[in-house]
Amino acid sequence: MKWKTKALPLLLSVSLVLAAGGVSFAAPVKAVSPKPAASAPAPAAKLPGGATGREAFFVSLDWLKENTRGVVLLDARPASLYSGGHIPRAVNAEWQSFSSMKGLPGSRGWATLLAPKSLAARIGALGIDGTRPVIVYGEPGSWGQEGFVALALRMAGVPGVRVLDGGWPAWRAAGLPVTKEVPAPRPANFVMKSFRNDLLATVEYIRERMGSAKLLDVRTLEEYKGARYFSEKRGGHLPGAILVPYNHLIGRDGLLLPDEELKALFGKAGLAPEDEIIVYDTAGVRSAYVTWVLLMLGYGNVKNYDASFHEWAGIPELSVETGDPGELPALVAAPAPAKGALENPPLSHAAEASTVSADASQPAGGNPQPVKQVPIAIPPVSPDVVPQSADLKPQPLKPIPIVEQPAPEEVKAEEAKPVPSALTQSPVPTVARITAIRWNKEGRKIRAVVDLDRVSEPRILMKPGFVELSFEALPAATLPGLPSPYGKEVSVVLVESTGKSVLRFSHTAKNVRNFQLEKPYRIVLDFQF
Repeated sequence: MKWKTKALPLLLSVSLVLAAGGVSFAAPVKAVSPKPAASAPAPAAKLPGGATGREAFFVSLDWLKENTRGVVLLDARPASLYSGGHIPRAVNAEWQSFSSMKGLPGSRGWATLLAPKSLAARIGALGIDGTRPVIVYGEPGSWGQEGFVALALRMAGVPGVRVLDGGWPAWRAAGLPVTKEVPAPRPANFVMKSFRNDLLATVEYIRERMGSAKLLDVRTLEEYKGARYFSEKRGGHLPGAILVPYNHLIGRDGLLLPDEELKALFGKAGLAPEDEIIVYDTAGVRSAYVTWVLLMLGYGNVKNYDASFHEWAGIPELSVETGDPGELPALVAAPAPAKGALENPPLSHAAEASTVSADASQPAGGNPQPVKQVPIAIPPVSPDVVPQSADLKPQPLKPIPIVEQPAPEEVKAEEAKPVPSALTQSPVPTVARITAIRWNKEGRKIRAVVDLDRVSEPRILMKPGFVELSFEALPAATLPGLPSPYGKEVSVVLVESTGKSVLRFSHTAKNVRNFQLEKPYRIVLDFQF
């Protein structure tokens, strides 16, 4: 044990010397690489322009390309189109998610804007807290969903709301990045400080303002005249309504028309900035887009009737007119209510002088006469997409005559007859004209047929979820078949330039087949789902 007594002081001395020289006996520490700092969110983008004019309502594609990380981006198209591809970081926000969809089309309150509390919760779920600009996009000329979403957000007090001019078609045409990844927005606590109820119209309000406010119908001419494409209870329009179709606001390049052209369009229809204007369509979607544009142009007293013609046509005591704009209107009697209870309760107001009830045709005195329905014989673009109504005489549906086989010999011989010299000498336009887009649906297949008045070979571009037909042709002044009646599966927009027309189809089909027919000349697209 003596050696331990002598060794311990020696070891202690050596340790002190080594420690003084910077030598450590501690176990080596494993090097740990520092954690990368979480990337800070991009600063909020600075919007161009001021509080009025076009820049207070729309942004350009060039601006969005440089600011995608500094905004909240909303895709207002149907979920089926969104899932097929969208702008990176965009969140899907269908118009129905901002509306009460309880009941059926035509029932009171269907498709009306959510109550403020529910609307604020929906806005917060999209990650909107009011600190960043919100950019909404859709497909201009289709249904105007982007205008509906933008208007709802602005009514709720969300600052910095803008619509992308040109929308999804412009982004695709520019070859910009596209993704199918679905981002998960971080829910925000959006606080609604005020609600712009002054931008909404109800059926009771319209009845009170009949004769003073101007009613603006933004549906198609066919719908205005009486066609029923969406199971409306009656066809026609509100009494005295002015027609300015929504898709007339979109130029041939797919962009919103310049301000001066828009003002001329509304001015020609008899609308002035000082007028009170109530805008409607079928369910308040296209009308919301037009309301957005009118506000941009400085029309200060504009309201959107969100329940729109679906609700109006379903209320038996309200009158509906048919006929072309400017013609002496024909009144359409309301459908007889079902036995038991009315689907829509009667309005609380007594019928005003400007509102003609269904039994107004009863002669004074004498025996009462039964009110007969006024049949509306208006051939739609595609007869097979208009639902049959119980109050009209059923008509046999004829499919689109698509014949792929060669014509029989006797038909060819008949076509080969000499043409009279007077016709052969008449000038023939060198540019073809697109006359209509026809639609048909059978099982899992949707067929789109593009009719032309003469041969025009298109350039066809096909990508997943996207088909483009480029023609050296011009469309008719009013092109029947726009928008698509099957917008959730196949939508289409028309873009025009000098001597050229481009039809862009967005779809969710598994595959697409195309072929051409002659006499008459047609381009056929079959979308197989």
